[in-house]
Amino acid sequence: MKAFASHCLLWSATLLGCGAAWAEGDLQLSVGSEYTTGKYGSTENSEIWYVPVTGKYATGSWLLKLTVPYLRISGPANVVGMNGTMVPPAGMNSAMMPLSPAQATSRRTAEGVGDVIAAASYAGYENRAAGVLFDVTGKIKFATADSDQGLGTGANDYAIQGDISKQSGRWAAFASGGWKSMGNPPGVTFKNPWYASLGATYKVSSPTTLGMVYDHRSEILDGGAKVSEITLFLSQKISPTAKIQGYVLRGFAAASPDWGAGVMVSAGF
Repeated sequence: MKAFASHCLLWSATLLGCGAAWAEGDLQLSVGSEYTTGKYGSTENSEIWYVPVTGKYATGSWLLKLTVPYLRISGPANVVGMNGTMVPPAGMNSAMMPLSPAQATSRRTAEGVGDVIAAASYAGYENRAAGVLFDVTGKIKFATADSDQGLGTGANDYAIQGDISKQSGRWAAFASGGWKSMGNPPGVTFKNPWYASLGATYKVSSPTTLGMVYDHRSEILDGGAKVSEITLFLSQKISPTAKIQGYVLRGFAAASPDWGAGVMVSAGF
């Protein structure tokens, strides 16, 4: 549910409880694999494999999170990063120099370490009797991906968001909203987008949860496209401290993938 990648919000919502309180000293490790494909406003498909390894640690009212991903992109040279961000033909190439339209749409395949994302969440409000939880999160996307290969823009991004959830019996509803400050690589000026997610989960049984989430993000370039996509997911506990989650997604806008699927395994310690 991606807003640093919009569908990555799905992982935050379901694994963190979308505002859920966390116990002191909780440590959780997870590894995932996601495949997406789409044109992202270009004339050809881009295929993106995203494999994140994430660690989360709770201390007091804070939850600290660090994601280190591996990324593989196959597609036009002006589609970069884990989000499939399309850079204008005159924007940048592997050496951060202007590209001709023909060069920009030529295909390439690149892989390597992606942009590392650090986040800190604060549990600001909890009313267990009403089933209401709220937290605030700050994020930094460090430009660790190789911009020479188009694995990232080569600039840091920053975001702040709020998450709220309401639980009632087997059902839970959650919503997220945030703002992202985009770093500008040479030759490109991004807009700073707003983004939001809205979803619900249903606990089929004690170990099994079904859910759906809709993600939206405003455009990041003048005349560019918005993000609009829906993700369906299933989460299954495989032990008291471990679970596996699978999901599929469908995009409805040029800045979203046409479709995608992923799986993630997490364990607490």
